[in-house]
Amino acid sequence: MTIVKKMTISVVTIALVGFLGVFGYELYLRIPTDTELQIAEGPNKAIVNLIALAEEGVPINDDPYAASTYRPGDPLYEAVAYIQVKRWSVAEEKLKVLADQGNADAMFWLGQINYSGALTGLVGAGWFVRAAKLGNPYAAMMLDENNYECQENMAYYCDKKWGELGRKILIERAAQGDAKAGYALFLDQKYLYKERNLFFDKGYEVKEDDPFQILLKAANDGIKQHYYRPLLKLATLYRNRTSIELFNMDKVPLSPLEEANLFKVVEIAANNNDARAMLWVNYDAERYPEGYPEATMERLIPFSDSRKVLTIYEYYSKKAREDRRYAVQGMARAIAYDNTSLSSRSYQGIFDQFYLEDNGLDPISEAELAQAKELAKEYTLQQSQPIIYIDENVPSLFTLTDND
Repeated sequence: MTIVKKMTISVVTIALVGFLGVFGYELYLRIPTDTELQIAEGPNKAIVNLIALAEEGVPINDDPYAASTYRPGDPLYEAVAYIQVKRWSVAEEKLKVLADQGNADAMFWLGQINYSGALTGLVGAGWFVRAAKLGNPYAAMMLDENNYECQENMAYYCDKKWGELGRKILIERAAQGDAKAGYALFLDQKYLYKERNLFFDKGYEVKEDDPFQILLKAANDGIKQHYYRPLLKLATLYRNRTSIELFNMDKVPLSPLEEANLFKVVEIAANNNDARAMLWVNYDAERYPEGYPEATMERLIPFSDSRKVLTIYEYYSKKAREDRRYAVQGMARAIAYDNTSLSSRSYQGIFDQFYLEDNGLDPISEAELAQAKELAKEYTLQQSQPIIYIDENVPSLFTLTDND
């Protein structure tokens, strides 16, 4: 056999082995998990108690901060509000005062601000270490050796011991009904898949690699604590479920009854002023009773920061087609955002050009601009105390679909 033939056979063999390896791995990934199997069964059975609660009717909570991570007056409120709009230097000053007093939560947020920076990564890691030593499980989980963010930015500090400490505390808290801790355990998929013989007490009897029951319990616990991330994650999983057949990745739509029940459950969070649930209602306005989405947005807008400005602009421009006063209100919001933002962009210009003119609406007149400027004084005060929607589980993202 010639050298050329031998080389050809070797190359073909390597390619075949590689193909089979990739194919096998892809096939393995398509094997449905217990969570996917239970999601495939639909929501009507698993979340029957939540559906029943929704059907009873959940009144509108008159506390705008009911579901806010922190509220005005809380030690961490101002600092985290600045983190939410990416004004990290101001937040850092406020957090350091609290950290010097031994506040482990402030140390966690200082870690979040600094850990991914090229020059501040080690500073962030140091704050996480200090917070973890004081018993903050979220800081400890940031230092787990299996945490990609740790390996990418703080590799020197990554250690299995931190993950073990963080999980131990989270398990204890979750067993006592802490919804945020339960959701953190759900997110820690690697842990749930690895520890196949783990059993929890008090409702966390999890068999093998099934995080679904953890998420379900966290969603139920969250109702009592106004922590709705687990509930909205459940809703998202049901809404985006796909076929559990190995070679079929088609989306499996909910039945009309399932969909109606699911959207009704989301109202529990929206009526308690969870910002993400309120946006869900706005995006799917046609699925809710007439007037409900508008009333929901009117409750959310005064306490929204500039991160959701485009959604707010869209709302005002849509309403302005029927009532010109909404164009003035939208411009007033834009002026208020310009007053409080450090961004070089002009929120007023964006609203006028892209949300009025591009939608066939007349630009703001001089008289309307004068009205908007006066109204903006009130709006600027409102926006100085926004709802806080980031938390330790999702410290920098604000997404409707919650793919965290």
